[in-house]
Amino acid sequence: MFSDKKKNKTSSKNYKYQINQEYCTACGICVQVCVYGCIKEDEWGKYQIYLFCCTGWGDCKDYCLVDAIYRVQ
Repeated sequence: MFSDKKKNKTSSKNYKYQINQEYCTACGICVQVCVYGCIKEDEWGKYQIYLFCCTGWGDCKDYCLVDAIYRVQ
C-alpha cells in the first residue's frame, strides 16, 4: 500500500513523536504505518501516540499528509 518513501532511514531512539491535534485530520495513515501499534484513537476520535511504545522510527511523521506529527525529545 505504501511505497518505500524513505530508503536509507535509520531509527533515532532519542526522539519521540506527538500529534498536533489542530492539524490532524484523523485520516489514520499514521496508524497504518506504525508497525509497533503505538498510535491509537481515543474516546473523542483523536489519534494519540503513546510515548512508552514509540521507538522513534518516524514513519508516522514521514507519511502524515498534513504535517501534524512533530518530533519531541
